[in-house]
Amino acid sequence: MLWLLLNSVHKKMRRGFIVIVSFGIFFFITYTLLQNRGNHIVSKSFRTTSHNNRSILKNLFDLNIKNNSIFFLDTSLKDYQNELVTIHRRVSCAVESAALHHRNRSIYYVYVGRYHEATMDINDINFEPILTYENVQVVYVNIENLVENTEIEGLFKKGLIETSNYYVEHFKDAFCVILLRNYGGIYLDSDVIILKSLNELGENFVGKESEQVLGTAILAFNQSGHHFLTTLLEDLNVNYNPKSWGGNGPYLFTRGVKKLCGTTSNFSGNECDYLKIFSKNFFFPVYYEDWRHLFDPNYVEEILKITKSSYMIHFWNKLSHNWILDVKSNASYVILAKTHCPNTFLMQNKSF
Repeated sequence: MLWLLLNSVHKKMRRGFIVIVSFGIFFFITYTLLQNRGNHIVSKSFRTTSHNNRSILKNLFDLNIKNNSIFFLDTSLKDYQNELVTIHRRVSCAVESAALHHRNRSIYYVYVGRYHEATMDINDINFEPILTYENVQVVYVNIENLVENTEIEGLFKKGLIETSNYYVEHFKDAFCVILLRNYGGIYLDSDVIILKSLNELGENFVGKESEQVLGTAILAFNQSGHHFLTTLLEDLNVNYNPKSWGGNGPYLFTRGVKKLCGTTSNFSGNECDYLKIFSKNFFFPVYYEDWRHLFDPNYVEEILKITKSSYMIHFWNKLSHNWILDVKSNASYVILAKTHCPNTFLMQNKSF
């Protein structure tokens, strides 16, 4: 009887040991897979360091860029020698929305700076959501290397852009043209939300911001646009106006496209030569004068109606950056963010 009891206890202990060992093996394998996945996410954009989860961003010029890539730019020119690279939650939302709707394209968020490298914390709460996407890379480029041997190299060396009150916007206006000429693809401003795939729109397009002016928050060109983009840089070099906020971006493009299309009047057609010109509702359904409607719950039905067939919204950060919303708000901006940048939105506890 005692032998049977001891034998039963032994069997139970053996089964318990097997269960514990099996669970340990399962936990080890799972942890290893997750670590490898995390390391893969980090390695695609960074050269890792062992100091406080900091990583050095890869240089854009060291990468093999596909010609259908999507680019964002940070031209704030912060002191990346002494400061970590950061990203605002609404910028993270813009990048995620592009990645979510374009799994087949590489998305590059490009930091431009004065030094030869920049470092970031890979555990930053606003980087984490976009780095879960396999097609997103956060990279860096030195400003001197970017303008070297371009039509605006002399303009840059004179310091005229950097001393402008609008240097962030003006560098963006110039650098997006350089990137598109170098690589082709799509450029997007950081104060947008992509609402659906842009793939069906073709490889060369711009959008009307108004009936008179083309917007530059979204631009698409392939090699067909190389000569046109070169003429824009030549125009910028000659006619750069440091006191004009939009004169070196939207008005520069509008002037250039009018020459390309051979017209001095407003754009009546939707296409000229190889370039498609899309109506306001495609990318700019909310005009800058009405930017508050995106952040006001009283306009939610109106905004959701007019953006139903749009590909993008532009929320005019220059005007709206101080307008903070509760994550429980019924404003259309919050509703659209929940859908089109879900990971970013879930990371926010109170405001967006």
